[in-house]
Amino acid sequence: MKKIDKILVCVDLSKYSMANLEYAVAIAGNTNAEILILNVLNQRDINAMDMLITSYPDNVDIQKYVKETTESRRKEVEKIIRENFSDQKKMITIHTATGIPFEEILKKADEDQVDLIVIGNKGKGNLARTLFGSQAEKVFRHSSIPVVSIRSTPHKRMD
Repeated sequence: MKKIDKILVCVDLSKYSMANLEYAVAIAGNTNAEILILNVLNQRDINAMDMLITSYPDNVDIQKYVKETTESRRKEVEKIIRENFSDQKKMITIHTATGIPFEEILKKADEDQVDLIVIGNKGKGNLARTLFGSQAEKVFRHSSIPVVSIRSTPHKRMD
C-alpha cells in the first residue's frame, strides 16, 4: 500500500464538515501526513451575486464579494482548527479557491500531489445534488487517487 503523505480534506463549512476534518486528522495521526484543507467558493454563488449586481450595481462589487467571502471562510476554518485541532495545527494548511467545487478539488489534489481526498457525502448543496449530481460524486468519478467518503449519518447494516 502506498504511503499517505498528503491528505486533502474538503470543507464547505456545513454541519458535515467537522466529520471530514476528524477523519482526516485521525488518518494523518496514523501516518504523520500533512493535511490540506480546501474550501471552495462555488462559481454558482458568484454567478448569482453577479446577477444581483446587474440589478443593483451601486450596492455590490463582485470582486469585493469574492474577497470578503473567501477571507470570512478562511477565518471560520482557522477558528475550527484553533478550537478543535490545536495539537495538529502544525500539520494543517488552509487553502481556498473559487470555481466549480469538484474541479477545484481535483485541481488542488493534482497540483499538490495529494495521496488521499477526504470528502463528505453531503454538504451545503443538497438541492443542487438533486438537479446536477453531487460534487462528491463527481470527485469519485474523476479522481485518479483514493477518495474517502464520510457519511453524514451512521450506515445501517443490512443483515
